Amino acid sequence: MQQFNCCIVSQTSIKYFIPVKYHSAKIVVTSSLGQVIYNFPITTFGEEGTLDLSKSNLQSAIYYYTLYVDSKKIDTKRLVIK
Repeated sequence: MQQFNCCIVSQTSIKYFIPVKYHSAKIVVTSSLGQVIYNFPITTFGEEGTLDLSKSNLQSAIYYYTLYVDSKKIDTKRLVIK
C-alpha cells in the first residue's frame, strides 16, 4: 500500500495491490481518536487499484488508514490534512 503526498493540500491517492488468492479486503480511514471516518471495500484483486481521497471531505487533522485483507490488519499509515 503506497500513498503519494503524506500531507495533502487538496487530494491524495493510495495505491494498493491485493493478490487474487485473497477473498476480501478493505481500507479503513480513522481519526486520531480511532473513530472510523471511511470504510472502503476493495473489489479489485490481481491488479493495482487506487483510492482517491479529497481534502474537501476531511477536516484539517491527522488521520490513519489501514489495509485489512481477509480480516487481518496488514499495514497502517498516517495521513495529515492541512
